Amino acid sequence: MKKYPKLRLSCVAPSCLLLLVTSLLCMGHAGHDFQPSRNGSTSLASVLLDKYPYLVSGDQRAWLERELRSAEQVQRGDLPEVEFDKLLLSIVDARTIDLKQCQSSGTNHSFDHNLPGDQGGILFKVSNGAGPTTYKLAPLDLAISEKSVSVPLPNSGTTWVLLDVENVPDGTTVWYVSFDTEDTVSRIIPIRLHAPKTGRLAVDILSDDTGKATPAIVQLQWLQDGSYRAPGSAIDYTLQFDSQAGTRELIQGSRLVNLPGIDPGHFWVCSGPFDMALPPGEWKITILRGLEHLPVMDTLSVVSGQTTTKTYRPRRWVDMSDQGWYSGDDHVHMQIQSNADADRLMTWAKAEDIHLLNVLEMGDHERTFF
Repeated sequence: MKKYPKLRLSCVAPSCLLLLVTSLLCMGHAGHDFQPSRNGSTSLASVLLDKYPYLVSGDQRAWLERELRSAEQVQRGDLPEVEFDKLLLSIVDARTIDLKQCQSSGTNHSFDHNLPGDQGGILFKVSNGAGPTTYKLAPLDLAISEKSVSVPLPNSGTTWVLLDVENVPDGTTVWYVSFDTEDTVSRIIPIRLHAPKTGRLAVDILSDDTGKATPAIVQLQWLQDGSYRAPGSAIDYTLQFDSQAGTRELIQGSRLVNLPGIDPGHFWVCSGPFDMALPPGEWKITILRGLEHLPVMDTLSVVSGQTTTKTYRPRRWVDMSDQGWYSGDDHVHMQIQSNADADRLMTWAKAEDIHLLNVLEMGDHERTFF
């Protein structure tokens, strides 16, 4: 009797072949997700922890974590005001503005602020006479907005404002923040942002079988603030998933990964080598190639004006096909309406070393409803 090779199929999404029971590319939202407080303190604290942890000490981060958990247990709970204000006052380069004093004296403030890279947080304590203390976030993405941001303030009291600045170009950029109240003249403050020159990171990922370039699952994290960046050859699968499973809530087309021994976070399917500009500093790269390869984890330095070149070859620790077993996925959810759609799916399969895919029949004309 002729012996046929065994075919082992996993009834999970294509990204899940890295573990038999745990989804690799699980979907969801990373970071702190707290119920907004009445005075805005939990929202400001959450962004401070998630995006700018380097602004506070380790003990302060631990305190914020504890207080945010306590506030989460009480609907719309606030952080302890005195302790939180003391923490904010300790942040280096926090700016103080007294609107009443500015109005009476006609003083115009201007500030210089040094950023660690192309993004950063700038904290203001804005006083406007006696009154309650509130906390506000003011996002500013210089890639899509004018070089100004308007911050509405209460007519009285103190407001802590965290300016959340992103996509700042190299060198010096001047932009303006307008603090607006109903009963005083708006104060427009020029801010000169100084961002260091970027460096470049060039990465090659090779197959352990052939020694040639191969797709892979990659995470790239800036250790300065813990933020993730999409690698230069990352593929965005958002449209092929439509809005299923919170796809559009994820950053830059990423997938969330949660594996034992690997910090959970955002990963991307990369089609091959990449060369990209990055802020200077320490970076962590993690590379995955499926269940039969060992993960690669490395820390590297990016230097302003220089190129850091790295080559990685995830080691295959076992080849199950030699034993007649082939990794596969018989339950794939993904829109396939064109050759390009199919090519992207095949790239994902190659990135995770999957031999067989079975795409399910979808329930709508765009083939995204499931």
